[in-house]
Amino acid sequence: MQTNVYLQGELGARFGNKFTVNTTSYREVFRCINANRPDFLPFLRECEQKEIGFIVERAGELSLIHISEPTRLRRIS
Repeated sequence: MQTNVYLQGELGARFGNKFTVNTTSYREVFRCINANRPDFLPFLRECEQKEIGFIVERAGELSLIHISEPTRLRRIS
């Protein structure tokens, strides 16, 4: 299934605002973006080390994503 991925803020400015990927897995989304932008995953890992988090919106639901464990999401109420 094709999924549109939108990066906002500094991520969008550095790596591009929109990607279309053929997956619904967060892990695969990150791998696809990194395949085209090799600095993407190292940047995310560096941010995580600095305790900078990322929020993912999917179908109107917000979740905090952990880059080291992209399948682990914590829902934000």
